[in-house]
Amino acid sequence: MTEKKLPPYKQPTNFREFIQQICLRPAMYAGTYDFYKACIYIEGYNSALLDHKPEAIGQADLRGFYLWLAHKYGESPSIAWIGTIRNYCNDDESAFEQLPILLDEYINQLTDQES
Repeated sequence: MTEKKLPPYKQPTNFREFIQQICLRPAMYAGTYDFYKACIYIEGYNSALLDHKPEAIGQADLRGFYLWLAHKYGESPSIAWIGTIRNYCNDDESAFEQLPILLDEYINQLTDQES
């Protein structure tokens, strides 16, 4: 892992910002710089968010993300989104860089379909 200067911490106000903050500072959320552990944290947060704030569906819903990724990369939909991203990245650092980009692309596509 290359040490890099991080921007000042900003309290997330939505799910996208939350993912960006986790990817910038995974050890702060998951206790270690580990893509899998940080993603498990994201999964738990996402599940709780959807259980308690159903209006977040579409903005924070990861249920279709794995199918979208499988289609995008030509992978089997039986592989979790975490594994798909990690399989296409050389290391955790690049996986943390790609996750917010891919999630933005997915959410934007959902938003475009609703319009």
